[in-house]
Amino acid sequence: MNNKMESVNWWNYVRDEELKPALKILSKYDHIKILDVGGGNGYQAKKISDLGYSIKSIDISSHEKMYFNVEKIDVTQLPFPDKSFNVILTSLVLQHIENLDLGFKEMNRVLSDDGILIHLVPTSYWSLFTNFWHYYQIPKFLIKSISKKNPIKEITDNDDISAEENQQKKKSKILKLFLNPLDQNFSFIHDAYYFSSFSWKKLLKKNSFQIIKIEKCPILSSGYGIFKNRFQNVRRKFSKIFPTTLCIVLKKSDLINN
Repeated sequence: MNNKMESVNWWNYVRDEELKPALKILSKYDHIKILDVGGGNGYQAKKISDLGYSIKSIDISSHEKMYFNVEKIDVTQLPFPDKSFNVILTSLVLQHIENLDLGFKEMNRVLSDDGILIHLVPTSYWSLFTNFWHYYQIPKFLIKSISKKNPIKEITDNDDISAEENQQKKKSKILKLFLNPLDQNFSFIHDAYYFSSFSWKKLLKKNSFQIIKIEKCPILSSGYGIFKNRFQNVRRKFSKIFPTTLCIVLKKSDLINN
């Protein structure tokens, strides 16, 4: 098996593990319509569809290697009627939505009054483990770049934009290298705070959602495929103490329903 195929299989395995708490919740419902927001390549939507559920998957951008039909739709502009879905699912997506308040407003609009939302979200531990491997690899990156004649120019310069824009791009790349924000935040320190369960709860309650339950996903992972399929039993045990993904189940706030 080549490295690319091994990497794909590993990430699919991680998605399967992260999806388990959501599937357990879905098993309690019959004849439901599901909206998968930020479906990516459709891998998880296909898993859910294969179980007999009616699911529509959307994403703001197109992806390669599609497992399921994912329509190019922005969550802040959903073209669906009010209360047209019983379940809304997001998987490691919320942190990437720029106008999250508007996205939540639209999700609230298309969700039925008795519907639920299932958000799979990264935790502070996910940020911690991802950044550990990121900073571990920086010296290797810098040593490798020394051998290039103009490493910064090669990485950042674009002949189609102005010198000022190139300079801004260059600064952005360098800042990203050392601050390593994993979403819309300024740095990994901000990520660690905003990925905490406290921050997620605060954000969701502020946007008119009521938390029903929170479960830990049974896999310890990071943004890097380090070790891939090794130490799975150890990862499972550590995920109970240091969960890297949470499954948060919510409903519309009673204030909205009344």
